[in-house]
Amino acid sequence: MNSKPSYEDLEKRIRQLEKEALACRRIESKLKASEKRFRDIAENALEWIWEIDSEGRYIYSSPIVKQILGYDSEEILGKHFYDFFHPEDKEKLKALAFNSFHDHVAFRQFINRNISKDGKTVILSTSGTPLLRKTGELLGYRGADTDVTQQYNALKALQEREENLSSLLDSASGFAIYQLIFDEKAHYSLRVNLVSKSFIEILGIPEPYKFEKWFDFLHPDDVDRIIKANAKAFETRRFNEIYRWYNPERKKWIWIHSISNGGSNHKGWNNYVNGVLIDITEKQDAFEKLTIREKELEGKTRELKQMNTALNILLKKRDQDKIDIEESISANIKQLIFPYLSKIRQRKMNDEQLTLLDIVNSNLNEIANSFTHQLTSKFIGLTPTEIRVADLVRQGQKTKQIAQILCLSQKTIESHRENIRNKLGIKNKKINLRSYLLSIH
Repeated sequence: MNSKPSYEDLEKRIRQLEKEALACRRIESKLKASEKRFRDIAENALEWIWEIDSEGRYIYSSPIVKQILGYDSEEILGKHFYDFFHPEDKEKLKALAFNSFHDHVAFRQFINRNISKDGKTVILSTSGTPLLRKTGELLGYRGADTDVTQQYNALKALQEREENLSSLLDSASGFAIYQLIFDEKAHYSLRVNLVSKSFIEILGIPEPYKFEKWFDFLHPDDVDRIIKANAKAFETRRFNEIYRWYNPERKKWIWIHSISNGGSNHKGWNNYVNGVLIDITEKQDAFEKLTIREKELEGKTRELKQMNTALNILLKKRDQDKIDIEESISANIKQLIFPYLSKIRQRKMNDEQLTLLDIVNSNLNEIANSFTHQLTSKFIGLTPTEIRVADLVRQGQKTKQIAQILCLSQKTIESHRENIRNKLGIKNKKINLRSYLLSIH
């Protein structure tokens, strides 16, 4: 039989148990303090701190989840982590996550799209560490999520801009795009950051990324002007010049229109230059041809003006000659014909002969006074017969007398009188035809 423990043994055992109890209390106190520190950190951290079991269900969620996904912590507990994944990504991301579960490995910056309580898409960056038993059995994961929606969208927008820029650089035709970067140590020194493919096609430069070589291809007459404009652009951050450029590939001079704008950094130093080069050779050639044509037209215009002046002088001379001839004819009629008509009138004649003589005398007067010319010029539409009828009406002859003189019927003369009134614009007007004809000078 075993002997009963002595009093000393019991006392020794009690002291041992007391020490173990004290150690357990200390451990428990440290555990509570550690748990408190964890919760304090989790509840005040900007990241969403969480813990899930081996099935992927949340067993802890920090309050910050309310700001990230719109759910209270209590609403999260018991749900699977993949319940919040975007429907388009859910199966794929779930499979990737459980691969980590299977291998019991940690993961970092696992990017995943989630749907918030109000239906918005939230991009999370997830990192987690496996929790294992001493036997190696998986208990779950503990980790944190960071809302990277803004950064993700900004990066996506940047990628889209870069893709658009790349597409623009590749598809540029007839113009070239470039970007120059300022040297941080030497603010007036530039280096080429990028150029479009069309840059080489248009300019034919074998080494486009050597900025100092660009000036080697400028036309000698443009070099000084462009260097001065370039120096000024360091101050104004603007460059807008047209110049000639020698394309070594095409072995010809071309016209370039260069436009650029500069930007600065937070210190106010020039940081970059974005520019475009446009091949305006065809436009410039057309402009030069147009300028030459305009000069030719100006020359022809001057010639036409000189010819017009000379023609006006000739016309005035002709008019004066005409006046001189008319005056000569009038003088000759009055001096050489009228005296003889007067002598004829003194002889005995019947009424018909006197009438004919009066007509001859009147016609000669009209020739001398140029009435017939005035009538024909003012009313160019009158026929020769109508002019003769109008002349006789003006002299005071009646329809019957005019018919006898012209050997026409009275009806024909009446028809001519109507035509004359119509052409003179006095038809159906209470205007005497003879009075109207007498008024014409």
